Amino acid sequence: AALGYRSRARIAYERGRVGFRARASHEVVDVERCAVLDSATETELSRVRARPPRGSGELEIRGYGERIEIGERRFAVGPTAFFQANRPLWKRWQDAVVDACGRGERACELYCGVGFYTQPLAERFARVVAVERGPSARDARSNTRAEIVEAACEDWAPRGLAALAPELVLLNPPRGGCHRLVLDAIREARPRRVVYVSCEASTLARDVARLGAAFRVARLVVLDALPQTHHIEAIAVLDSV
Repeated sequence: AALGYRSRARIAYERGRVGFRARASHEVVDVERCAVLDSATETELSRVRARPPRGSGELEIRGYGERIEIGERRFAVGPTAFFQANRPLWKRWQDAVVDACGRGERACELYCGVGFYTQPLAERFARVVAVERGPSARDARSNTRAEIVEAACEDWAPRGLAALAPELVLLNPPRGGCHRLVLDAIREARPRRVVYVSCEASTLARDVARLGAAFRVARLVVLDALPQTHHIEAIAVLDSV
């Protein structure tokens, strides 16, 4: 859906105005309705507008609670945890990524968040180790039977990947991409496949280049994940050569 798809948004408030910041500005533009928000998130926007917070600042509104169902799967999502914004794409997104991962004995997911991909991945591999830090790691522990390591990926990966020797590494980093130490560790571990889920094409290109000639891009899937914006989501499948 090009409109009415977004299940969360960051809004700004100042002196009774509630809405979004103007482009390249701190000005708060008062917004009664946003066409890309789904109905539940629109309701949250109206609730905030009915009683605007005092002072000025930003807050996140979500059209879902701390428990989410996607098909037969259930996820705990804490108040500060990241979750994909495009509700209609949740199931298709999940299936596309996990199908690209295949099946096997040992897999590692780095930057796993609340375990959105980890839960189905653990059904396809005999052993899955997933790494995340902060509150999202605690959500992931309740969402999946995978082994959850609460640590920064760049701290765990140099020794952890070498010890695990995974056949698959699944990457789902924030917009800034992967830490160089993570990419170095992947290059050393030489898994058969790397699946990289990216929300920023420039850092995906940078990180694939840093992995070097040890891997080739076997497939690239691009999703119009946030319609009406310039943002895309990409799934890059890299096979060892």
